[in-house]
Amino acid sequence: MKSDGFKKYASNTFWMTFEKIIRLTINLFVGVWLARYLGPSEFGLLNFGIAIVTVFLPIVNFGLQGILVKELFDNPENKNTILGTSFVLKLVVSIIVVLLIFFSGFFYQLHLYSNDLEKNVVLLVSLSLLFQPFLVIDCWYESQANTKIPSILKTLFFVVVSVIKVLFILKQSSLVSFAVLYSVEGFFVAFAVLMAYLKDGGSVFKWTFSVVVLKDLTKKSWLLVFSSISAVIYLKIDQVMIGSMVSDEELGFYSAAVRFSEAWYFIPTIVLNALFPAILSAKNQGFEKYSLRLQQLCDFLFLGSFTLALVVTFVAKFVIILFYGIDYSASVVILQIHIWAAIFVFLRAVLSKWLIAEGKYKFSLISQLSGAIINVLLNLLLIPLYGGSGAAIATIISYSVASFFILGFFKETKPVFLFFVKSFVAPIRIIFNYEEYFKKN
Repeated sequence: MKSDGFKKYASNTFWMTFEKIIRLTINLFVGVWLARYLGPSEFGLLNFGIAIVTVFLPIVNFGLQGILVKELFDNPENKNTILGTSFVLKLVVSIIVVLLIFFSGFFYQLHLYSNDLEKNVVLLVSLSLLFQPFLVIDCWYESQANTKIPSILKTLFFVVVSVIKVLFILKQSSLVSFAVLYSVEGFFVAFAVLMAYLKDGGSVFKWTFSVVVLKDLTKKSWLLVFSSISAVIYLKIDQVMIGSMVSDEELGFYSAAVRFSEAWYFIPTIVLNALFPAILSAKNQGFEKYSLRLQQLCDFLFLGSFTLALVVTFVAKFVIILFYGIDYSASVVILQIHIWAAIFVFLRAVLSKWLIAEGKYKFSLISQLSGAIINVLLNLLLIPLYGGSGAAIATIISYSVASFFILGFFKETKPVFLFFVKSFVAPIRIIFNYEEYFKKN
C-alpha cells in the first residue's frame, strides 16, 4: 500500500513537472523571441496589460485553489456539488470583473490609461479571466493526485498557441494580436482540462449548485481572497508602478529580468501541489511524521532556491545578452538582485499549504497584507531613484517580511517560522548529523 501511494504521488509529480518544464522551455525561447521582436517599449506595454489583469486574478479565483483541493480530498463523494458551486461562483465574479475593466476604458477622466493602445491591450488581455472558472477541474485532479491526462492536454494546446505566436512574429503582427493571443491561450487551457474531465467520465451536466456549500466555501475562502489580492499586489504592483512612474521601456527591461527570475517559481508550486495530499495524510498519521515531512520540504526548497540564486547571479550577464540581446543589457543588474527573492517564494509555497492544513487562514491575510504594504511603500521610495533595480530590492525585502519575519511575531505561526529557521542552516545540520538525518528520511 505504501509503495502504491508513493508511486501515485511520484507519477503525479512527474506529470505536473513535465507540463511546467515544457512550458518553461518553450516560453524561454518564444518569450525571448517576442521580447526581441517587440523591443523594450512594446514588450513593457504588453507586460503592463498582463500585470493589470493579474491584479484581478485572485478576485476571480476567490481564494478557492487550496481549499477546493482539501475539500475534494476530504469529500470526493460530493465532487459534483463542490465543483458546480465553485464554478458558478467564479463565473459570476469573472464576468463582473471583466465588465468593470471594460467599462473603465470609457472613463477617460479617470486617467487609467495613457493612450488607446494601452487601453486596448488591457481590455483584450482581461478576456482571459472568463476562462478561469473551468480550472476548478484542475483542483479535482490535484486532490486525487492524478494529473497525467490534463497535463498532457494542456501541454499540447500550449504548443499550439506557441506555434501561433511564432507565426505572428514571422508575419510581423501588431502588439494587439499578441494581447488577443494571451486570452486565446486561456481558452485553450480551459478546453484542455474540460476535455480531460470528459475523457475520464466526468460530466459538467452532473454538477449542482448548493447554497449551503457556497456559504461554507466563502466562509473558508474570504480571508484567502484578501490574502491573494495582497499577494498579487506585492507580486505585480511593481510592474504597474514602473510603467506608470518611469516608462514602458524601463518596464520592458524589468519584465525581461523578472520573466527569467520567476520562470523557476513553478518548482515549489509543483512540489507542493503534488505532495499536498501526502502532507494531509501525514498529518492524520501523527504530529511527528507530519513535522518531519514539513521540515524535509523546507530543507529541500531552501537548498534548491539558494543554489539557483547563486548560479543565476554569476551567469546573469551572459544569459541576458545571449537571449535578449544588447538592447536589454539594463536587465542584468535587475536579474542579479531579483533572483534572491526566490528563496522566500519557495518557502512561501510551504507556508501557504501549512496554513490551509492547519486552518489558520487569517495569517495568510496578515502576512500577505504586510508584504503588500511594505512593497508599495518601498516601490514609491526606490523606483524614482533606481528604476527597475529599486523595484527588485523592494521585492526581496517585502517577500522576506511576508514569508518569514512576520511569522515570528505570532504564537500560532511559530512552528512554521522555526521550520524555516532550521532550513536556513540545513547544510550545517545535514553535514554534522548526516547519518541521523538520512536515517529519518
